[in-house]
Amino acid sequence: MFDSPGGYSKHPEFYTHTVTFLGSYVQVASTFSSRRESSNTALKWVKKCLFRITKELLEAESNVFSDMFLLPQGDPETVEGKSDTYPVVLQGTSKKDFESLLRALMYRSYLDCDQWISVLKLFAMWDFRGLRNAAIQHLDVPFQSLNPVDKLELALLACA
Repeated sequence: MFDSPGGYSKHPEFYTHTVTFLGSYVQVASTFSSRRESSNTALKWVKKCLFRITKELLEAESNVFSDMFLLPQGDPETVEGKSDTYPVVLQGTSKKDFESLLRALMYRSYLDCDQWISVLKLFAMWDFRGLRNAAIQHLDVPFQSLNPVDKLELALLACA
């Protein structure tokens, strides 16, 4: 069966489908406070930045993304996420947090404390249960310099 315009078959394992995301200019209120971040609520701007990653990476870890990619698609030319022209817009997500999430999906054990905190912030939004557990495991170690208030805030995030 041929399923590409050129009449070639797509390899079932080594032909990846990509999705494009755009971090857009949106004001986001910072709600997490620690010694690394100001305890005051601050407004941050998400910078415009395109991310192109494989759909399979997201589908394997998130029911939200898996279900989103199963939704009926409209006009192939304007389907959200199929091109740089029509990316999936990340509302309320900082570039730093999304980068950390992607690094966690790809490299799991090579993240620092701040990156794992970013992952924990985003897990509930997109139902990344495996990443939630990995973040808790990496943050719940004696040598982390988190004070008790920070740990409580993180525990509340983890239970969301």
